Amino acid sequence: MKKYYTFLIQAALLMVISFATSSCKNKTPDAETQAMKSNEAKFDNKLQEKDAEFMVKAAELSLEEIILGKLAEQKGGSSHLVALGKMMQLHHQKSIDELTALAKTKMITIPTTPTNDINEAYSKLDKKTAGKEFDKTYADMMVEGHERAIRLFEMIAPAFRGKPQA
Repeated sequence: MKKYYTFLIQAALLMVISFATSSCKNKTPDAETQAMKSNEAKFDNKLQEKDAEFMVKAAELSLEEIILGKLAEQKGGSSHLVALGKMMQLHHQKSIDELTALAKTKMITIPTTPTNDINEAYSKLDKKTAGKEFDKTYADMMVEGHERAIRLFEMIAPAFRGKPQA
């Protein structure tokens, strides 16, 4: 009888382990992580790695603004917020297009699909009911996102001081 229970416990553990590993295999890797790993494999030079890291983060910020802008256009409670969402989409789509072209010339991989952070931001905003609550949350997220962008650009700016632009 004891052997029977041991066998059942082992079988149950085997099923749990196989389920856990199969669910991990089906999980899609984060777009930011994939881009970073791809770039790390390409570059030995620290400056190239820093450029790649900057471009990955900049792309992620622009992708987030585009995706949240689309949601604001759909759920915005005021015409001003809907217009802001549309403007964010257009402005950041232009940024991502330029960044993509630059990344190709430097052989840098950038995310082209939403990252886990973008999906979390989208979910947070999408949970808000259309109207004032949604509008305030979106506006706050835009301020926060642009503050992150400013910090990112301030971090990289010293490396470009005094250098001619390409």
